[in-house]
Amino acid sequence: MESLNINQNNDIEKLLGGLEKVRVMICFDNHSIIGQAHYSSERRFLDMLNKDFFLGKQRITNFVIVTQALLLNPDGEKEQIESPCFVNKDSIIFIGTFDETRSTTSQKINLVNTYPWTEKSTISANMVFAGKYRLIGQIHSEPWALPIRSIESRDRFMPMTDVKVISEPELREINFDFVAVNKSHLSLFQIS
Repeated sequence: MESLNINQNNDIEKLLGGLEKVRVMICFDNHSIIGQAHYSSERRFLDMLNKDFFLGKQRITNFVIVTQALLLNPDGEKEQIESPCFVNKDSIIFIGTFDETRSTTSQKINLVNTYPWTEKSTISANMVFAGKYRLIGQIHSEPWALPIRSIESRDRFMPMTDVKVISEPELREINFDFVAVNKSHLSLFQIS
């Protein structure tokens, strides 16, 4: 396996040009990042979070690659981060996407044939993360399954849709069509 030399940003930028990108807000315990996350056009964004992908010949397993990143500190200060930056998946509480549309690269691939489609039931849910964030939205599971199956799966991140995020103690609200939730940070899960 080739080692990735992070000092060669120009080479990395060229490799990133062949990937899909989506504008995201990544939330951690006490700060957030807004930027563009990159993933393979052969997979969905959620699949990249739960599995791995290749950047050239390098397998990327534990990190999300983000460009055009802006760090939002708890005191309200904003700081531009040099691109690309590598975000450890374990440290992420959740990632909300601002735009679910794919760029023109993936329009060459018939995604309907790529992913088997399964009808799912929609369940309203409330999630709390260590008293810092509260997420209210929809989870989805097979019609025959109990709702707990969604959070008991082996995947690290689970999807939520139509999500209202409440940041405490400030009680700021932000809405996302799609959020990938890191289940390892989940303190409370309830069906509403």
